[in-house]
Amino acid sequence: THQVILAAKRMHLLRKLELAKDDAQRQVALESLKLLDDPRVGPALKRMLERAKRGELPKPLIGMIEKALAIWSIRQMTTKSPTSSPSQPKR
Repeated sequence: THQVILAAKRMHLLRKLELAKDDAQRQVALESLKLLDDPRVGPALKRMLERAKRGELPKPLIGMIEKALAIWSIRQMTTKSPTSSPSQPKR
């Protein structure tokens, strides 16, 4: 199903982010992550942010993750599910 594909993509990108050798690679992984329309991306990024703050992940990652999280959150608010779209007139 679609959820499984999203989950696999999310896990893959998070792994890629962790194993990235430099900021450019991290940026690429974050770019893809924040565009994923998956409700679990947010919590996953938050966990990663905590790890970066504890020093388990490189420091420059903190700002990158915060930016990606902000963009992801905004996208979640603006993307409406087709079932609850208020723009469709009720008959």
